[in-house]
Amino acid sequence: MGVNRTVAVLIVFTVSAILHEVLVSVPFHILSIPWSFIGMMGQVPLVAITKFLVNKNPGSSIGNIVFWLTFCVIGQPMAILMYTADYQYAKLNREQ
Repeated sequence: MGVNRTVAVLIVFTVSAILHEVLVSVPFHILSIPWSFIGMMGQVPLVAITKFLVNKNPGSSIGNIVFWLTFCVIGQPMAILMYTADYQYAKLNREQ
C-alpha cells in the first residue's frame, strides 16, 4: 500500500495495543494506567533487539529464548499482577 515496513509495523502494533487495552480494561472498569498498551508497544523495540541478536548468532535459539522469557515469564504475569493491583485499589476506593 506504499507504506514502508517500519511504519506498517508501528501501525499494526498501535492498533493491536489499543484493542488489547479496550478488551482488558473496559470489562474491569479500570481506566487508569494502560498496562496492556504499554506491554504491546514494548514489543516494538523487542522485535529489533531480537532481530539483532539472531543476526549476531545465526542458527541459535536466542530469538526463541528472548520471546518466551519476555512473553511468558515477564510480560503476561506482570500485566496480570498490575491489573489485579489496579482492580483491588479501585475496589478499595469504591468501598470507602
